[in-house]
Amino acid sequence: MDEKTLLKTLHDLLALDAPSGHEEKIAEYTSQYLEKLNFSVKQDTAGNVIGFIQGVGDPILLTAHMDRVPPGRGNTPVLKNNMLKSNGSTNLGTDDAAGIVIILEAVSHIIKNNVKHPPVLAVFTVKEETGLQGARALDMSDYHVTQGICYDNAFEAATIVQNGSTYEGFDAEIIGKPTHPGKDLSMGTNALQVFLETDWMIGLSDENRSRINIGVVSSGTARNVVPGNVVIQGELRSIVSDAGVAQKLTKLENNLKRVCEKHNATYTFSTRRHSSAYSVDLLEPLVQLYKHVIEERGGEFIAKPTYVGSDANVLRAEKNIRVFTISTGVTDEHTVDERVDIHDLLLLTKDLATLLEKLGNAL
Repeated sequence: MDEKTLLKTLHDLLALDAPSGHEEKIAEYTSQYLEKLNFSVKQDTAGNVIGFIQGVGDPILLTAHMDRVPPGRGNTPVLKNNMLKSNGSTNLGTDDAAGIVIILEAVSHIIKNNVKHPPVLAVFTVKEETGLQGARALDMSDYHVTQGICYDNAFEAATIVQNGSTYEGFDAEIIGKPTHPGKDLSMGTNALQVFLETDWMIGLSDENRSRINIGVVSSGTARNVVPGNVVIQGELRSIVSDAGVAQKLTKLENNLKRVCEKHNATYTFSTRRHSSAYSVDLLEPLVQLYKHVIEERGGEFIAKPTYVGSDANVLRAEKNIRVFTISTGVTDEHTVDERVDIHDLLLLTKDLATLLEKLGNAL
């Protein structure tokens, strides 16, 4: 295992286009890579790549996602002072090619060196960036996997996510009555005024455990028309209880309702859960083993909560697999300034190889 080999694999992945819903090139690359290591490989109906190899003891799930946010185009990145950056034409793509390369290089090392290891289920998912759709479609019942690691960006490299947040999207429309701004304004209802008077509770609350954002506001038809409707798309991310989340959304709707009644406007309000919160018990055996690996090499074991969603939200909260996320250390993800430290990736790869070896030798 060396930096040159890791860089070659990472460059191969970053050169491929992989916008959400069009992960075919990455799927082909990862499938062929795993097959050369004697994994049995298949793609499910959603497009997820599922590779499995036998070993000793209980199986472990290793997962990362294949898709990227738009434009998601492949590019030739620039390496300077061990930092890999985008060439400026698109986002780098290390969200989540970094996670993929860690898994591929670690399993390659243990297999090529005949290291004793547990059964490994390597899963590379589609459409993570558009609502964790690939993870939700996964059927892993044939593999009897109960624990695993998700590699994705969140914090500094090697930090684990102890708490993942609930993510609720909300959509609202305020329906007023358009009128001419030069005539009797009492004949119309300005929907934009209703929007501006409503307390949307934007920002942090619940002692920084919840946050609300409105990302899209669409209103009006022309400069010389009092707007008759406003369409809003927002979100709530929170690590409070489900009851607390429901209470907050109810309060948000009631705030809107009161202002609409004041101005004789109507509204629609709907919510959709994208993912549910989860909590990782730091005393779980796999977490403790990872902690031992980190401390054995002189590193510091760090666990933090995050409001950034990942496949772990689905795998843990919905599929009841004891998965935790290890951060790849990618920074400024989703932008042309996205970058990752190659030394961090190599260290994470070595950590995973060490963890797999310890699992294999545990029996």
